[in-house]
Amino acid sequence: MSLPIKPLTRTWAAVQVVAVLATLFAWVFGSTTLGAGIFGSSPNMLVAHVALTGLVGLVAVFVATAGDESRIVTLGLSKPTDKFGTAVATLVAAGGTYITSAVVTVGAMALFGGSVDVVDKARAMEALSAFPLWSLLPVALFAGFNEEVLFRGFLLSRFRVLFGESRRSLALGVVLSAALFSAGHGYQGMIGVVQTFVAGACLATVAAVRKSLWPSIIAHAAIDLFGLVALHFVKPLLEKMLEQEGFHVPH
Repeated sequence: MSLPIKPLTRTWAAVQVVAVLATLFAWVFGSTTLGAGIFGSSPNMLVAHVALTGLVGLVAVFVATAGDESRIVTLGLSKPTDKFGTAVATLVAAGGTYITSAVVTVGAMALFGGSVDVVDKARAMEALSAFPLWSLLPVALFAGFNEEVLFRGFLLSRFRVLFGESRRSLALGVVLSAALFSAGHGYQGMIGVVQTFVAGACLATVAAVRKSLWPSIIAHAAIDLFGLVALHFVKPLLEKMLEQEGFHVPH
């Protein structure tokens, strides 16, 4: 995303990044400590936690960019003018993310091995399968929007101020934003972290190339929706696997 605003200095960009990340970390740490995290006690608690986490992130970004009159542009949220190009980019983002994640995941499993990572991933997926059916579409749409605004729109644009506009600097920003995105999915184990890192890097690359966040938002929402719907069908398999590994799964 281009940054036409001159007043956004490196120092101020760094302050914004630290403030937003600190706010989000404080919320996630605090809510998880109180038992309202991804392994919360009820499906409604899970929906509420995801919604509130997204709102905290969006509010933090809104407050941090309050003095930026062109934040719609800098966040990559300008209305797309090339609808066909946006549609193609969305398909590339979704398909590329799936294919690349699959290839890297197979490599990661071969590299790390062991059943612990697989069980951690299965346990996280079983928890996510608790989303009620009515919530799948709104959760996917909201997660696609708020996570892209935070990690690709806000962080990537600020990293471009911090590191510069060269290709090498852009690559560094893509990698760093993807690393922070994957860190937020640590509850999924090593495999989940690798998968979300790859997904974050793919979506960030599309956002940077298109200078628009909309293809990544739509692709992200579609990926999440497909995954959440699929989890409802594979939930019995996940429960069986976890029970074989000694985890008690309430029915």
